[in-house]
Amino acid sequence: QAFNVVKDQNDSRTGTKANYWLANDNTIAPVGRFFYDIGCSKIIRKFVIKNTHNAYYNDRGTANFSISVRNAQTEQWKNVVNNTLQDVRHNPNPPLEVFPVRFRFPVRFVRFMIESFYGTGGGLQFFVPI
Repeated sequence: QAFNVVKDQNDSRTGTKANYWLANDNTIAPVGRFFYDIGCSKIIRKFVIKNTHNAYYNDRGTANFSISVRNAQTEQWKNVVNNTLQDVRHNPNPPLEVFPVRFRFPVRFVRFMIESFYGTGGGLQFFVPI
């Protein structure tokens, strides 16, 4: 279950719909994180991620991050990605970034953790395990 998720919110300035996740201002892991339940065991080959710039504010984005996974039978998290997202605070079309996973084993749960951020805090516009 993900906490602090903003989904299908009306942007008060433009009146348009927006989907993204923002961590609280100036927070990093363990507070700046979310959990993703895939719903069944699956082998993850890569993560496709799009950083946020926080709409017209252009004031934030995730810099360094880590992704850990675990299966339903264990409480132990295995770190599978440590990397850095591009600073897209002033990019109106943030790119999708792909992060391959070297380890191949069935997982059910994913944990995304912000290790550092650009501007006032981290967040994501898009996150998909494939």
